[in-house]
Amino acid sequence: MAVERGIRITLSGEDEAAVEMAADELKHRLGARFAVTRRRREGGRLRLVGAMLTGSAAHVDAAASDLLDRLYAGRAAGEHVGAS
Repeated sequence: MAVERGIRITLSGEDEAAVEMAADELKHRLGARFAVTRRRREGGRLRLVGAMLTGSAAHVDAAASDLLDRLYAGRAAGEHVGAS
């Protein structure tokens, strides 16, 4: 049985679009394990606070995703792993 734990992630910056894009990227990569829980503007900066669930199953998923990213990084579109 996997034990789920959570961590808080804070994204902050003057470029609101960049902050939102970073949150979208986390959501895309982590799926249901990540959610933005608070949005606030502070002195011309956008601050997003989110939560990410972690657990043994999440670590395996993250490691597999990282490995796939490394395998395909820099490869031409359509090129297969193992191709010379």
